[in-house]
Amino acid sequence: MPECLAWAREYLAEFFTDEPCAFHRELLADVSLPDNRLLARVAPRGHAKSTCCALAYPLWCICEQHRRNIVIITHASSLATQFVCDIRNELESNETILAAYGDLSQPSRQQSHSRPPKNRKTLETLPRRRQWGRTKFTTN
Repeated sequence: MPECLAWAREYLAEFFTDEPCAFHRELLADVSLPDNRLLARVAPRGHAKSTCCALAYPLWCICEQHRRNIVIITHASSLATQFVCDIRNELESNETILAAYGDLSQPSRQQSHSRPPKNRKTLETLPRRRQWGRTKFTTN
């Protein structure tokens, strides 16, 4: 099982209630490889692609400090903004993550003196709302 998936099953247990199928193992193994900068996967709706790649993977990267920059690109900017809001919500309210890593939603002291460029959305500038659906994994 990929490290990212094992982490997600522990820290995002409400999203990963069932044993992951081969698709989820392969998807998270592929996105976790350090040399994979571009990756395209196609799957039908409801197969937890966003749960894996826009929630679990970025959170794992943030908490475990695997990636410094994470870019979420979607067909609509509002959807990407919602994904980042969901990440922020987990960082602020997920008791398991808070207990293990502390509050990662606030900028570090070194970063707090620098200002983001105009029109750039960061965790600090995004609204605090949650609309993420509870997608469950299914087995093949």
